[in-house]
Amino acid sequence: MPSTFSFSMRAYAAAHFGWEDVLTVTWSDAEAKIRSEYTGGVDGRAYPVTIHGEIRGPGESLEEAQPRLARAIGNTLPMIALSANAAVADPFAIATYGLDITEAQPFIGYRTPGADEWFPPGKRAIDLDGTLALMEAMGRLAQAELLHRAVEAYRRALSYWIPEQQLLAGEFLFVAAETLSRFIVESRAATGAMEPVA
Repeated sequence: MPSTFSFSMRAYAAAHFGWEDVLTVTWSDAEAKIRSEYTGGVDGRAYPVTIHGEIRGPGESLEEAQPRLARAIGNTLPMIALSANAAVADPFAIATYGLDITEAQPFIGYRTPGADEWFPPGKRAIDLDGTLALMEAMGRLAQAELLHRAVEAYRRALSYWIPEQQLLAGEFLFVAAETLSRFIVESRAATGAMEPVA
């Protein structure tokens, strides 16, 4: 019988969820809770620096569950970046562990770099309902994999959108546009019962 495992991550972000907002994303075999983490600044105020997410789902072992759960929750970050039109960095794993395991398995923990190792938080707020609606709509598309690739390239472009790295941002924007155009062609071909050309 499978055990239940938890995987948690953090990602620095230039946008944030409201103080009490929690984005709940549900798959057929897992559920994730995603929110902004607020940390104290030197001025005594709380600032949203990272997005924190935890996903729980069944698995046969820690080795099998960790990469699958990490991929699932990691795939939400490009859609959050797109929804907010703000940079979201690559996620850092925090911990993976079993919740109801019957055999002893290791706890895996990680260190998250400090806030000064990435760009400062932005003031842009993430629309909770709009982001969830975007995720649900993308999940229903037949060509969702292509669209996810385009959105991931756009997330990377946003992360490089600083004066010193705008050329790299432009390259990722080109990849996003190219992949998006292929998505559009394949979507229209599918609705017209045509086979897209390779």
